Amino acid sequence: MPIEAAPVPSAPQPNAGALLLDHERVANETKHWVRLTAACNSKCVFCLDAEAQDGRFMPFDDIKTEILRGREEKDATRLVVSGGEGSIHPRFHDAIRYGKEVGYRWVQTVTNGQKLADRAFFLTAMEAGLDEITFSLHGHTPALHDRLTRTKNGFDNLMKAMMRAVRDGRPIVNVDVCINKQNVEHLEAIVALCARVGVKEFDLLHVIPQGVAWDNRADLFYDPEEHRDALRRVFRLARTGQFHIWTNRFPISHLEDMEELIQDPHKMLDEVGGRRTQFRRYLDEGTAIDCRDAERCPHCFIEPFCSALDKHVADHNATRFEVWWIGELNLPHLGAFEETGVPAPGGPVRGADEGGPVGPPPGGTGPGPRPRFSAPRAAVAGTGIVHGLTAPRSPAPSRTARSAPRSRTPTARPCRGAAAGSSCRTAGCRGSRGGRPTPRGGRGARAS
Repeated sequence: MPIEAAPVPSAPQPNAGALLLDHERVANETKHWVRLTAACNSKCVFCLDAEAQDGRFMPFDDIKTEILRGREEKDATRLVVSGGEGSIHPRFHDAIRYGKEVGYRWVQTVTNGQKLADRAFFLTAMEAGLDEITFSLHGHTPALHDRLTRTKNGFDNLMKAMMRAVRDGRPIVNVDVCINKQNVEHLEAIVALCARVGVKEFDLLHVIPQGVAWDNRADLFYDPEEHRDALRRVFRLARTGQFHIWTNRFPISHLEDMEELIQDPHKMLDEVGGRRTQFRRYLDEGTAIDCRDAERCPHCFIEPFCSALDKHVADHNATRFEVWWIGELNLPHLGAFEETGVPAPGGPVRGADEGGPVGPPPGGTGPGPRPRFSAPRAAVAGTGIVHGLTAPRSPAPSRTARSAPRSRTPTARPCRGAAAGSSCRTAGCRGSRGGRPTPRGGRGARAS
C-alpha cells in the first residue's frame, strides 16, 4: 500500500538543517514523565515494562506530588502522563488538569486508545487541557494489531479514537509503532493508513530485548538489513517535508545516509539513567549487568555503550590506555618534566622507562595508535605531546601482601627550582616531591 506523497528526495533538502534544529529543540525540551499506573488494558507481546505491571494505581496525592516535582526540581515544561496505560486511572483527567494548574506548557499522553474511543471521555480530556495524544498502533489491519497487542477490538477502538481526535482539531495527534518481525514489511501500510486519516507524525520504535519481548523473541526480532528497503521507504518520507519521522532506539548503523534521523543522544542518557542502579553496582562492586547476554545484546541499541564500558573497565583495571600523537605543541611551562628523561625540544618523545620513540607515525604526522609505555607517566616534550597512560599494572599482590602497610614517603629529590636555591614556579610544583613535580588536579604528567 504505497503512500501518496510528493517524490521522496534521495538527499536532505536545503531546509534540512532548520528541520533538524527544530527536531532537536523539541527533543530537548525538558519533559517529566509521570506513570499513573502499573497496569494496562493491553498485553502487548513486545512490552518492555511487563515485569513492572503489577496492577497498582498511584494514589492521587502521590500523582500531584510527582507532577509538582517536575516543575520545581526540573523546571520541566512538558508533562507526559502514562503508565502502563495512564487513561485507565480513575483520576486521569484530574492529573491533566493539575499539570496545567502548576504551569506545564504542554500535557501529552501515550495511549492504546481504548478509553479515548469513548466520546465523553475524550471530550473531558480536552477540557482538562490535554495537548497531545500519541496512539500506539502496531498493525495496518485488526488481525495484525490485535495479535501483537493481545487486545480484543483494539484496532477498531484505536482508529475510532484517532479519527475523533483529528476531527476535533485541538490536540496534536501522532502515532508510535513498535517495529518487529511481524509488522516490519507492513510499516509503509501502517503509515499510509494513518496519513489517510490525517496523521503525519510517527515515532518508530525498534523492538528491544527487554520484558516479555525477549520471551517472544522468535516472533519479534529481525535483522534490519534484511528489511532495509521497507524501512528506507518510510524513513525517507522525512525528506518530503510532509511527514515528521522520529526513530526511537533504532541502531544507528542502519541509518547510514539518513543521519538526520539518528535519535537525540539524550535518549541514550535516559536509557542508561533508567538502569543507573545496575550500572552503579557494576562500576562500584563489579556485579554484572543482569541483561548482558551474548544472544540478547546484539539486538539492543545500547550494546555499543555497554561494550565500550566493559573495555574501559578492563583497561582501567589493567591500567592500559592507548597512546596517540596529537600533533606538535609548544608548552614551555612543562619544562619541569624534563626529569622524566624527555629529550630537549625537537627530539623524539619517549616513555620515561622506554627507549623507543613515541612520536608521530613514521612518514606522517597524523594520529595513530602508539606503543604502550611501561612507565607510569606519559612523557611530554616541548614540541609534542603524547596523551594517555599505558602502564600495565603488576600482578595483584597476595592478600597477605596487601595487609602490610605501604610507605607513602618517597625518596626526596629537590626539583630543579629548589636545587637552584629558589622556589620553583612551575604550575603545581610544591618543591621537593619525590623528584617529580606533580601538577594540581591529578597524579602523573597528564596534559590536555
